[in-house]
Amino acid sequence: MVLFLRTWLTASRVAHIRLVLGGVSLILLLLLAPQLYQWWNQNKAHLYLYRTTAYSPYLCLIDQEFCESKRTSARDRAAWHFRKGTQGELYLQEERADSSQPAAIPISPNRRPLRVLAEGALSLEENHRDEAVSMWKREPNLASYLAAVAGQLNEPERAVEIYALSLEVNPTVPAHLQQGILLFQLKRYSEARDTLLNGATLLESAPDNIRQRYEPRIYLYLGHTYRKLGELELARASYERSLEFDEEWVGAMLGLAEVSIAEGETQAAFQLLEQLVALKPASPAPNLRLAQLHVDQGDLPAAREAAEQLTSSYSTYAAGWQLLGYIAFNQGDYASALAAYRRYLQLSPGDPGVERRVLEIERLLDNE
Repeated sequence: MVLFLRTWLTASRVAHIRLVLGGVSLILLLLLAPQLYQWWNQNKAHLYLYRTTAYSPYLCLIDQEFCESKRTSARDRAAWHFRKGTQGELYLQEERADSSQPAAIPISPNRRPLRVLAEGALSLEENHRDEAVSMWKREPNLASYLAAVAGQLNEPERAVEIYALSLEVNPTVPAHLQQGILLFQLKRYSEARDTLLNGATLLESAPDNIRQRYEPRIYLYLGHTYRKLGELELARASYERSLEFDEEWVGAMLGLAEVSIAEGETQAAFQLLEQLVALKPASPAPNLRLAQLHVDQGDLPAAREAAEQLTSSYSTYAAGWQLLGYIAFNQGDYASALAAYRRYLQLSPGDPGVERRVLEIERLLDNE
């Protein structure tokens, strides 16, 4: 009987203790639930950012060098950032007249823009593009961040995709310009033209400092694009519009010379190039194009004179040495051609075509 009572009392105490502990745990859980929910909302961007082990320009925002490392897993990277309490930075590009560099704006991982960016990135990875754009529109400055990411990529096709997203979130003049340049480089000329024209339309209502900064380049690339599309009159008008901001701008004057060449006005092209050489003695590009035009016209002595002047004034300009080698080779001056090509390869090694030409010249000289 005594043993039974002792057992019953012990069991009662254990049950009582369990009940008390359970009640305390429930109370603590209720008290802490809002804080836990808040913590989850604040830090879920981290979980989104490190959900994948593959490098993604949308996601590696906190520490790009660490994020790109192939030696650590996604879980390890997430744990590392949680332990370090690392704060990220979104590089939002400011449209400032006095600087073309993106401004570094510190953003805590707990801040809303990073969460919105991460949530949109997840939607994008799940092929919900419209949903991602809709999310990012809540934070229009993220468009500038996306444009900055695109500008740092070495994959033009991927960069075009990100610039397109940036323009959907918040269309800006700089993003239109950079997208237009990329499309031009990818030889997608019709798309480049349309993108640059949209940028030019935005410029009509832009402040003066933005117009002065971006209008010359937009019309320069419009000129290049129209020229590639064979619309020479529009190309000329675009170059002339670009020159309104700088009457001696090399790029636009070279463009006008190319239009003159395409129209068969070779003499006008020579005059423009000679004028440009005189105006911009520190720029090798006009000298190179002048020498090339002499070659195109079959005037090798004049071309060689221009090329020798170019290499004398710009001894480290590789393209000048390559052209001089070509001219000398076609004149039968193999020794000078060999010297010029070897100098070119010193400045720009790894050109297989020129390396083959050097071997050919060496054989010709050996046989003399």
